[in-house]
Amino acid sequence: MLDASYWALIERRAGGAFSGRIPDLPEIPPVTGRTEQEVIQSLSQAVRQCARSSVLDGKPLPAPRPVNQQPPAGEAAHLRRILLIFGQ
Repeated sequence: MLDASYWALIERRAGGAFSGRIPDLPEIPPVTGRTEQEVIQSLSQAVRQCARSSVLDGKPLPAPRPVNQQPPAGEAAHLRRILLIFGQ
């Protein structure tokens, strides 16, 4: 079984909404949601779709960077890990 752990950068926006992106997968557009959980679910779904498209196209996924190599997060942002598991 192959797995990858990508880091999502999630930020609380003015007005209380959240936004998130995955720096190692720039082809996934940023997402927004009312709650942090909503953003995590949307990003998880986007990562799965990205992985599926890459596999179908015969392209490798970019290697995830360790947390200490992620871009700096603003004061209102934090990192969450999204684990992607491939099974046979």
